[in-house]
Amino acid sequence: MSSVKAVEIRNLSFCYPDGKTALNDISFELNPGERVAIMGGNGAGKSTLLMCLNGVLQGTGEILICGMPVVKKNYKPVRQKVGLLFQNADDQLFCPTVYDDVAFGLRNRGEREEVIRRKVAESLHAVGLDGFERRNAFHLSVGEKKRVALATALCMDVEVMALDEPTSSLDPRGKRELTDLLKRYSQAQMIATHDLRLARELCQRIIVLKDGRKIADAEAGKILNQKELIASAGLE
Repeated sequence: MSSVKAVEIRNLSFCYPDGKTALNDISFELNPGERVAIMGGNGAGKSTLLMCLNGVLQGTGEILICGMPVVKKNYKPVRQKVGLLFQNADDQLFCPTVYDDVAFGLRNRGEREEVIRRKVAESLHAVGLDGFERRNAFHLSVGEKKRVALATALCMDVEVMALDEPTSSLDPRGKRELTDLLKRYSQAQMIATHDLRLARELCQRIIVLKDGRKIADAEAGKILNQKELIASAGLE
């Protein structure tokens, strides 16, 4: 295993302009290839934490992505290593076609069009959306939109995937298909979720947040067997 951590978070705190403290002195590490569930009730700080990983939000403390500090001068290379997937894929997909959405980051990076065509095709194949290039993302199902969002991250060869409630709004079949997809990927994955079944099946480890504080960090089975902890964190 590489000695360089995929993610290192040291004493991270974040306060919104209205004075609400969303994160309070959070510290943990994520190894390359490791899948970690970030769990907690609404308002626990899960989404805020993910958005701090690539500088969308800037707190105090320190974050390193693959050894690189998340500071303003590093935002461009950091964002090429972190694929941030929003809970609502409509917030992420804004181009006229699926091809343009998946190609957007590569074009921004200045890749040649032949490279873009190849990587878009590979990424759509990886998420089971062959032939969707000319489709309009806004006309797709929720599950298909989430797959397109995944393809945008795969296309960039990210090393960390930060997924915010990836199974929300999906029916049981959609949840199963997305879980199976995520199992295939070798990138480190940080998954903010309420879905205990997803966490048990997909993640080796669970970090529990409550009111912006980390209250537990352990192997998934140990966390999920602590009924009082689960209940106190606002989970079912």
